[in-house]
Amino acid sequence: MKGARMKVMLIQPPMFHLKVQLSPNLGLAYIAAVLERDGFDVQVLDAAAENLDFDGVIERIRAFSPAVIGAGGQTPVSVRSMTIFRRAKKEIGQDIVTVAGGPHFSFTDRESLAECAQLDVVVRGEGEETMSHLCKSIATGQPLDDVSGITWRNRQGEAVRNPDRPPIANIDSIPFPAWHLFPVDKYHWVGNRLLATSSSRGCPYRCPYCITWKMHRGVRHRDPAKIVEEMVWAKRNFGHDTFFFQDDVSFLAREQLEGFLDELEQCGEKLYWYYEAREDNFLSFRDLWERMKRNGLFKIVLG
Repeated sequence: MKGARMKVMLIQPPMFHLKVQLSPNLGLAYIAAVLERDGFDVQVLDAAAENLDFDGVIERIRAFSPAVIGAGGQTPVSVRSMTIFRRAKKEIGQDIVTVAGGPHFSFTDRESLAECAQLDVVVRGEGEETMSHLCKSIATGQPLDDVSGITWRNRQGEAVRNPDRPPIANIDSIPFPAWHLFPVDKYHWVGNRLLATSSSRGCPYRCPYCITWKMHRGVRHRDPAKIVEEMVWAKRNFGHDTFFFQDDVSFLAREQLEGFLDELEQCGEKLYWYYEAREDNFLSFRDLWERMKRNGLFKIVLG
């Protein structure tokens, strides 16, 4: 299939989730926004939020008839993504291009291609620019040799690992998440509707058990004004006033946190939020705690 309106479906596989919280996949939301901006016909399927099983996922893929399907996730979810790829190729058509991304596939690219014969391409690391470049190449029939950041299967069935793609230098250049493609009313924390956002990518610490500093090389902070602009936009367009910051270590820099609080106080909306932090970092902001609470902070996740 060629043309600027090539269909792409991004899939959150069926997965177990606690009733206390159901969170959206912010990574897919950013990728979907970039693909829509670049002219593709995008559909997002959150099977977890919609309580779909694999049969339901296959029915939805068949109904949309995409040229490309993308799924991924962390290790516990990766096998479910591969189940979708296998069934889509077998039950719908071999021409569907299957793309995997996320932490598990980024670090097991060759192994995943060997394990799943129905997987065509692995997107390594940050997915927005790579997925757009990949879909443009597929839509125009161009070879994949020049698409940085992917590992793919050539016509001979061999795994080809293209060079890494540099991290996105200005993460504020990424469009706001494509929440209009998601079942936003289903996301919640203990019954309170919520959406996801982010304050940064990367981490200056190199904890051996963590993948954040490997997935997102270098530390890049968002402009506090842009963060609050996105939160206000989401509230006014989707009715959500509660957010969680999905980056593993948010607001490491005092300057960014103080700027964020300044923007919250000036935005004219009441917003609620929580984030993850290191204990030592959070304790260093003790003088800001009262102000943080006053401006909507209701929960901290420490680790």
